[in-house]
Amino acid sequence: MSSRQVSAGRSAVLAAVALAIVASTGEAAGAVPSTGLARAFIAAGTAAAGTAAAGTAAAGTASSGTASSGTAASGAASSGTASSALAARDSSPAAVCPPAFDVCKRSIQHVLKIPVVFSGNTAGCRFSWDIHWGDRSMGTHVTKVSPPPGTELLARHTYQRQGTFTVMINANVTAGGCTTTGATWQFELLAYVALGDSYAAGDGAGAYLTRTGFTGNECLRSRSAYPVLVDADLGNPRPAQGGPTFVFRACTGAVIGSFTSDQVTENHAQVGRQLDYVGVPLVGRVGLVTLSIGGTDTLLDAVMSYCAQRSSGQESCENHSKVAVNAVLSTIEPQLKTLFAHVKGGTALAPGARVLVLGYPALFRARPTRSCPTGWHRDTFQPSDMAWINSAIQALDAKIAKAAAAASVTYVNAYGALANHELCSSVPYLHDVVLAHGQIESFHPTIGGQKILAALIEKVLKLT
Repeated sequence: MSSRQVSAGRSAVLAAVALAIVASTGEAAGAVPSTGLARAFIAAGTAAAGTAAAGTAAAGTASSGTASSGTAASGAASSGTASSALAARDSSPAAVCPPAFDVCKRSIQHVLKIPVVFSGNTAGCRFSWDIHWGDRSMGTHVTKVSPPPGTELLARHTYQRQGTFTVMINANVTAGGCTTTGATWQFELLAYVALGDSYAAGDGAGAYLTRTGFTGNECLRSRSAYPVLVDADLGNPRPAQGGPTFVFRACTGAVIGSFTSDQVTENHAQVGRQLDYVGVPLVGRVGLVTLSIGGTDTLLDAVMSYCAQRSSGQESCENHSKVAVNAVLSTIEPQLKTLFAHVKGGTALAPGARVLVLGYPALFRARPTRSCPTGWHRDTFQPSDMAWINSAIQALDAKIAKAAAAASVTYVNAYGALANHELCSSVPYLHDVVLAHGQIESFHPTIGGQKILAALIEKVLKLT
């Protein structure tokens, strides 16, 4: 979890799998009562503990005090030994489980949690597990003695590289008349690719990554940008360092054309086309793509520069800029639709991958009634100018939302995200005019603004 404040209480990770363990005198949770030895059921995804989905196992006995991984030989189970189980198959559409595995999971989250369910009279029972995570890390040994009925965390593990891992759980009962079983899981950690323009790069949030700041290519990719914050909450222990699990290629100044052609930044650096990062062979299987795009195309930077510096004798923001802005808005929707469809169709995307398109926040409060400083000498934003700028952003967001719907990707509404923290508020989460470095950071979110944008993404992903 990152240090920033988002809603408390994370839900269980998307990759969570469950091992249901029952006492020999009890019943599996949700199972039909039966006589004789209790059974151990493996549950994952939507398969409830005590309920078997597709897959079968033969009744049998394993060697005394040991458990095979998801299999059992023929024979009768005896008290204190591992029993067979019906293999509960994950029913999520994104995971297709080969016959060799009891559970298969794909996830963009680095942390795999294994909860364990106890039921029946477990007094005097001593359960133990040896878990091998499949990534050359040290295994985990867990022992539970007379655990109370209910669900608790058995073990958790953080994967630090992308790949597909075989997780082996060997179970044992060394005391009491209880039964359990081992299992074999397949876990695939998918990559997260973050694309887009200055809002996605973190322009204005400072702490720019090496070679992307003002002495680099000026993409201004920040360690506090919303993609980095989201990736940290996905469990990546080193999100700012990038790597195969987190591909951060958003860049200040990017336009729709930057996805299909190289971008040339303000200091004449050449940045590769962004669509390459959802294709092979640059990255492996991708489970999440986020992007912000369209603001630079709609000339918002130029509009804000004029509006912040205009004198009282010059024409209003609307009269000066509306023709150019409306011309872009009249053609941008089909361009965005085509772009979003190309991103969704990226050959590196795994089945069920999410593509999230973030809109832009309003820069000013609704219905402003007084002028306020712009940060440019003694100039001020006028109420009519602020209202028109907001309306232009709202019109752009509407085009982005329609294009996203047409391409069947998810639109994340950010228009009201900075409520009470807009420009001219008492605690703004946006910069006004920044005189240094050619004013490139002007009117972009601060760290506080980036945290709010990250929280919007995480809400959609159900991380908050």
